Amino acid sequence: MMVFTTAGKVNLRKGPGKENKVSTVAQKKNTCLGELLDAQLGKKGTVWFQVEYKNKECWIMADFAEVVVGEIDYDDTRRPDRNKKELKGYYLRSFEFAQEDLALEENPDADATEYSNDGIRISGLYYIEELELTSEGHTLYGVEVGDKLKDVKKTLKKANLLLDDESDDECTYRVPVSPYSLSADDEGFDGVLIITFDENGRVESILLRAENVPEE
Repeated sequence: MMVFTTAGKVNLRKGPGKENKVSTVAQKKNTCLGELLDAQLGKKGTVWFQVEYKNKECWIMADFAEVVVGEIDYDDTRRPDRNKKELKGYYLRSFEFAQEDLALEENPDADATEYSNDGIRISGLYYIEELELTSEGHTLYGVEVGDKLKDVKKTLKKANLLLDDESDDECTYRVPVSPYSLSADDEGFDGVLIITFDENGRVESILLRAENVPEE
């Protein structure tokens, strides 16, 4: 687990609390501070993370940090959005580009053509009819696994997706026809986006599924 700053010019202190002296300062947002060594509650219930940054063991207030799974860039700066891909462009397209671009492996036991890795799955007969995300790192219509329910609704409203059905743990949206669409119903929709949530109200999986798929 790696710790990154979420603000610029963050004080790193010698202990878990503002009463401790400043050991050094992280100048830039998204600076990687190294591995998470410890976490403690300071005064007033504030959480602090311990790291070893520039050969110094120091503490950063959790309000100005994020703990993620990842590797350190050579310049010690995280670019959290650089490697994220918006995957809606793969939907109803051929498999070849998506499989190579997303580094997916074929599943020979699937009934239809299917490629996947730990967090992405694409499948279909002649085109990508389903695209599913089950881990962080990529988005569909701006939504990522781990997002909060209230943020998802705002994002999809801006994307002009129509909420079709909703329950305590799932939301279904109708997907408007895209420029690359190969099928559409009479109302101008060619698929559905199904988002499931965990008990904490965060996105657990995102499934984009085509409807009325044309034959080859």
